[in-house]
Parts: sequence; C-alpha cells; structure tokens
Amino acid sequence: MSTIALMIRLVIGIVALAAQCHGFVTPSDGSPFLTPPNKRRRQCRQLRYRYTNDPESNSDLSQGLAPAMDVRSFLTQRCIQSFMYLLVSTRDVHTVWWLDKVVEPVIVNNYWENEEEYFPGDHGGNTYRENDQRMGSKLLNYHGLSALNTTLYPEWDSFFNALLDKPDAILEIETPNFMSFEIEIEPARLCARILSVREQIAREMAADCKAINSMGHYIFCSYQENSQKRTNIKKVDEHGDFVSKPKTFDSPSALYINFDQRDDEALAPSPLRKGNFDLLYNLLTQQAIIELLNSEDGVVVGEDPQQNQACREYLYRFYLQRFPSTFEGSQWYGKSDAFVEELMLSSPLFLTMNVESGTGVEQSETQASSRPPLEVEPLRVAEQILLKRDNLALEWMDIMSSVPSDHTEIRRMQLNRLTGVPIAGPQSTTAISDEFQ
Repeated sequence: MSTIALMIRLVIGIVALAAQCHGFVTPSDGSPFLTPPNKRRRQCRQLRYRYTNDPESNSDLSQGLAPAMDVRSFLTQRCIQSFMYLLVSTRDVHTVWWLDKVVEPVIVNNYWENEEEYFPGDHGGNTYRENDQRMGSKLLNYHGLSALNTTLYPEWDSFFNALLDKPDAILEIETPNFMSFEIEIEPARLCARILSVREQIAREMAADCKAINSMGHYIFCSYQENSQKRTNIKKVDEHGDFVSKPKTFDSPSALYINFDQRDDEALAPSPLRKGNFDLLYNLLTQQAIIELLNSEDGVVVGEDPQQNQACREYLYRFYLQRFPSTFEGSQWYGKSDAFVEELMLSSPLFLTMNVESGTGVEQSETQASSRPPLEVEPLRVAEQILLKRDNLALEWMDIMSSVPSDHTEIRRMQLNRLTGVPIAGPQSTTAISDEFQ
C-alpha cells in the first residue's frame, strides 16, 4: 500500500508542477483557456523542436502538399450543382440523373457520420439519404469542395468538352401507374444553359471576392476590440455550472451571407447563393494556407528565418489535424472562420531548437538548452493567413470577371453542334424505371 500511495503522491506532484509551468492549460476537449493579453508572452509552453541543416528532413512538407481545388474548376462544380437545383425545381429529375452519370462526382458524405448529433432519432439523416437516392444524384445536396472528378476533368473546361462530345440521348421512362414516356436530352442545349448559370455565378463571386478582400482587416479590428472589452457569453456546462467563453471576433462572413441588399435593379440571385459564398470563402482560406506552407521563406512573422520556419512547421501540423473537419467532404457553414478562430485562440509556444552540427551529430541537452528558444505566436500566424487571403481575393476577382470571355471557344463548339456539325457515335437510348413520381 505504501508503494501505491507513493506513486499517487508522485503523480499529484507532477500534475501540480505542470500546472505551475504552463500558463495555458488545455482541457480534454482541446480548447485552450485564454489568459489576459498582458500575461501571454511570459506564460508560454516550451516544447522540443528538432531542426536540422537539411530542410528536407524537418517535416513532411518536403514531400509536397496537396493543392487546393482550382477556382475555375470550383466554379464549374457549383454551376453544375446550381443547374441541377433548377432542374429539380421544375421536376426534371431525370435530366439530373443523366447529368450525375456524366459528371461521376467524387463525394465524401461525411455529414452522415454525425447525423445523430444534428438529427435526434436518425430521422433527418434518413431524409438526406433517401433524398439523394430519390433524386438520383450524389452531387445535388453536396456542400463541399473537390467534388469534380479530376481524372475525367483535369481542367475547368474539360466537362464542357466532354458534354459536347456526348451524343443525343433518349430516356425511356417506365412508370408503374402511368403510361411510359420518353425524354430527349440534347447535350448542346444543356451546355448553353449551364454556361449561362456559370456566368451568373461568376458575377456574384467577383462581388464576393471584393468583399472578402476587406474581411481580414475587419476580423483583426473586431478581435482587438473584443480583446479590450472582453465580452463574455454565459453558458452552462454539463455539470450545470456557468462558464465564460470569450467572444473572439464578429464573423464577417456570417454578416455578409445573411445581408439582403434589396436592390430591385439587380438580377435575381443564383439558387445556391449562400452556399457558393461559404465554399468560396473556405476555398480562399485553404489556398492562402497552402501558399504560405509552400513558401520557401516560411510563414514570415519576423526577421529570424528559423522562427519563420518554425511557424511554418506549426501551421503545417495545425492544418493537417483539422483538414478532415474543415476542408474535406461535405461541411457545415462557417468552417473557415471556425478554423481561424481556433488558431487565434491557440496557446503561444516556445520552441527549443535542437540543431545538428555539420558532422551530423546532435548537440547535447545542455548545448540545446543554452540556445534562446523561438517563440511561435499562433495569432501572428493567423494574421499572415488573413493577409494572404485578402490578396488572393483580388486575384480571384479578376479571374471571375474574365469568365464570359473564357466561354468564347466553348460557345463556338456548342453552336457548331446545334447547327448540325456531325459527331462520332449514334444516338443512345436508356430505359429507366421511374421512382421519382
């Protein structure tokens, strides 16, 4: 018994010592407590960080980082989804089924994994599954990035070229309660309609990019203002006790997405207007992170190159840990601001450098500890992400503005198809047992 008691006292002593050494205590749910700003710099965790003279051995970044979805391909994906929505609103679900077979989307429906949390009793989850099956499309209800099959469609216009190469099709609909009927599908006419939707969404995204260009500045102004006021939101935890959670910043994307301009002279918005903005906002954030990680200078937060590389390593690990829950598959709204908020509230770190000598022999613990540690402030890393995103938004605004001129060649091919220029392949006929009625 004396041995067990001694071990218990030893564990308690270690926990108490850790509590004294760490100014930031991370609970089991992973959310750090925020201490007052004047104590943040001297209450930082100290971690060991292995850094060598060979940059290729510092992290997995040397193996390359998967690129984000091309913004032009993203626009193509969203215009197809919006067009499918318009078809469903006119009860033309059979064309939706045909388009889905042409697109062959790559879907990660990870929103079904937590459906019990959002839909008690599994009623809502079953509704989503049954709706996807009833509409005959996996792409229609997908709210996420990278749904286009890049193997089939490596470029943004590959889908339209493949669509124009498809022969005219006839769908023979067999219904159990009514007489059978046929639906003619002309890919050239579908192409013209989808291009019109794509141009409208591009005009909206150009305006969205202009608005996103100023959102990074707004976030930091809001963060600094809320840090001074430190507005607390009262919540009740699982034990019934009141806990205080700091309000980090006012989300500009949430304000923008719910703003109704009420301009009678403007065109009616595209059917998936809010979803398009949310995913564009998320894609911009991901692209900004990847460009920072691929930079040879690292995440530049100061004049010390080693500190910049340490910030790059920290952002790389932070990004990889949250990639499945933020940028992969079907996601809930507001994931981009949630990612930035979590990064801003993360604990500052002191990274102790363990540098190898030129002969490849590591320094001793005494030599390593004699070197001044490098400070990594996630708040400054988040600032670099927002600055990079603001600049990218202006570049993407120019891309969206040039979309109508990009369609010139596709419209020429589409016009040739409508005027009777022959294509290879006979007309196809497909029999469908109608389950949509």
